Amino acid sequence: MRIEPSEIERVFVVGLSCIGDMLLSSAALYNLRAYLPHAHFTIGANAQVAAMLADDPLWDEIKLYDRGKPNSPYNGWRGRIRAIREFRAGKYDLIVDLRSTLIPLFMNCRYRPLWEWRELFLPRRMHEAERNLYCMGSLGVPLRSRSMRLYVPENISRDVRRELAPYRNKLVILNPGGRAFKRWPAENFAALGRRLSEEGYKIAVMGYSAEEQAAAAPVLASLPEALDFSGQVPMPISASRLAAARLCVTNDCGALHMASAVGTPTIGIFGTTDPWRYGPWGNRHEIVFPKTCPKSFCRDEGADCPIGRDNCLQQIPVDDVWAAAKKILAESSIDCNGERK
Repeated sequence: MRIEPSEIERVFVVGLSCIGDMLLSSAALYNLRAYLPHAHFTIGANAQVAAMLADDPLWDEIKLYDRGKPNSPYNGWRGRIRAIREFRAGKYDLIVDLRSTLIPLFMNCRYRPLWEWRELFLPRRMHEAERNLYCMGSLGVPLRSRSMRLYVPENISRDVRRELAPYRNKLVILNPGGRAFKRWPAENFAALGRRLSEEGYKIAVMGYSAEEQAAAAPVLASLPEALDFSGQVPMPISASRLAAARLCVTNDCGALHMASAVGTPTIGIFGTTDPWRYGPWGNRHEIVFPKTCPKSFCRDEGADCPIGRDNCLQQIPVDDVWAAAKKILAESSIDCNGERK
């Protein structure tokens, strides 16, 4: 299906449900917006994604679509019907649903592309950002950019750079949060932080949600000189802090993709999910995963854990992540103007 720009005045995007997935779709959606600069773009997003997109001029309107939360009016089949009715009331010309649900089937749009079929033809390990770009290409959208997009207002970015100026070229951010089965042990993050501190780097520990703050707490307790970046600060501040870092070491979660989107070199620690499909996109990065488990990435392959536990990240030694950190730090730096080299 190829779209005709002159026939499209209103576009509705069904937002993805988590920060990482939304960022992995950002390059595709930027290209669509560039192809339809005259159109009115609306996105339906949950509260966390809406907070990330709130200042982005890419979007003309953000509708809160917080399915899955307690007492959400969009839960269950009645909630789905309500959402579809509300979406239909917008009288959109094009609906974009990169989650590949069946919502487009029930919309009264001129263009209602479905991409569920793409899994039948695309390589299993094609990166998720590449998959989303492929969807735009199937609509006839020129791909002018392959970079992820994370908009940060310049005044916030400037203030954070000024705040962190004393640590320029020495700031390393550790993110021990993420879903329980995706977490490298906190004591390993602490051990890595001590090694980096001994080399003269300034450590900061981040964690946004209450669960991530709990994961950050033992690491902060073990690193008394570290900066505490945990807490529910506005998303642009978190993004600006990541942009100021020389390196980010993180589990597979939203912070990984935020760091990638702002151009910060990253080390992604993976266990049960496939880093070639869901890992960092487009920037300098290293991937670390268990080398001893015969079924790494088993959650993506539908396999059972062969070693009887759900967290294979315990098998990743600190030495492996330390080696990746030394490699990136030796190959990249930030100059006195804040530019990466």
